Amino acid sequence: MALHEATHAPTFAVNLSGRPNQYDLWPGFPDRARVGDNLVLAVDDADAPHPAVVALAPYFGRVRQGERVALRRGEGEGEVGVRRLWVLIGWKGGWPLRVSALTASPQRVQ
Repeated sequence: MALHEATHAPTFAVNLSGRPNQYDLWPGFPDRARVGDNLVLAVDDADAPHPAVVALAPYFGRVRQGERVALRRGEGEGEVGVRRLWVLIGWKGGWPLRVSALTASPQRVQ
């Protein structure tokens, strides 16, 4: 999304429940954000809020469900997937622990 936006807003891999990967070495949202900032998540669409939205909601003042967005590859090749946008408004500070798929124990997200 940030690539197509005129301001090229910072983009982060939230990675709250996945296995550790290269993105864990880069600064994340809690490293760069200021209290009061907003976060837009693009996650798999489902009937209930995505687990990442549920985990992050206590750290924000409000959560708003956004649009469904179709993922397309190339011109006219059709839809290859769908994501749901979630807008998390007014970061209060803090961040949830991540449960590592490898150790099944909580780890502080850097």
